[in-house]
Amino acid sequence: MTFTDGYLHPGDKPGLGVEFNEEAANSYPYQQAYLPYNRLIDGTVHDW
Repeated sequence: MTFTDGYLHPGDKPGLGVEFNEEAANSYPYQQAYLPYNRLIDGTVHDW
């Protein structure tokens, strides 16, 4: 993106202008994380 005459010009290419580097992404494999949740005695999910 560039500024031209006081306006932000998004460019001529489609998308947001972000290049995805698949090789770099492969160096960080997916790891499932523990996501805590709050349940009441009857088993319903409760707001924190």
